[in-house]
Amino acid sequence: MEAIRSCGEFLGPHGGHRKAAGFTIEESKISLVRQKLIELAQQKLDEKNLKPTLMVDLELSLKDLSLDLYDQLAALTPFGEGNPQPVFATRDVQIADAWLVGNGSQHLKLNVKCQTRLPDGQVSNVKFDAIAFNMGGLYNQISPEKPIDIAYNLVADEWNGKRRLQLKLKDIKIKNE
Repeated sequence: MEAIRSCGEFLGPHGGHRKAAGFTIEESKISLVRQKLIELAQQKLDEKNLKPTLMVDLELSLKDLSLDLYDQLAALTPFGEGNPQPVFATRDVQIADAWLVGNGSQHLKLNVKCQTRLPDGQVSNVKFDAIAFNMGGLYNQISPEKPIDIAYNLVADEWNGKRRLQLKLKDIKIKNE
């Protein structure tokens, strides 16, 4: 709003608040306002302001994930402004399989796993399907030999009458880079 107010001399009706703003402008004044906003951005914003951040609520192992946990979280809905959906992170996840999906292959679909030791001492793999929207560009950088750290939301997927847990990835950090 501060930036819009500073352009007030070039604008018609304008106003707003922290989360939304609007204004009316004559077409002939668009370039003036654009230049003024660029100048303000260069004065006020630095690289830190422009770097996206992702807040993680809790780090978990894949073995801790279950439909029961999902159902407990679903009791906290609706998620939205003021009640964001929880974001979880898991480190050193192995990629069991990966493929591209969507129009133009823009989405990355993964089958991720981690090993867990059973009470009898045997080792078992815990696996989940994961979808990473608009992260298809990472496909050529990932491999089963490179562990990844992931941040995600939990999603219940129902297909053919079976309900299963899926991870909706928010971010992927490829190890050994």
